[in-house]
Amino acid sequence: MKALIWILRIYFYIIVAWVLLSWLGGIPAIATLRNLIGIIVEPVVRPFYFLSFGGLSIAPMVPAFIIWTLIGYLERSVATSGSTYPQFRDEPADDRRDSDGDRG
Repeated sequence: MKALIWILRIYFYIIVAWVLLSWLGGIPAIATLRNLIGIIVEPVVRPFYFLSFGGLSIAPMVPAFIIWTLIGYLERSVATSGSTYPQFRDEPADDRRDSDGDRG
């Protein structure tokens, strides 16, 4: 499960890099790098190309949001499954006891 979380995180950051590189498209080396990253990213982003406002395409934001939400869900499910992620208690943080062992 942790491997899937890491893969999704890496893919999320690849989408972010692809978007940032699109703003620097006039430089040939960056355009080549963006095209290489696009081979990985475009199959996921392509179904959302119709989403644009004026000249701004929000197509990469949809899969990025879905991936980010999925990462959060998977991290919570791993945290509650008894792994090494931190556990959250239902009791309040103030857990002081008397010398008798009673709360007081």
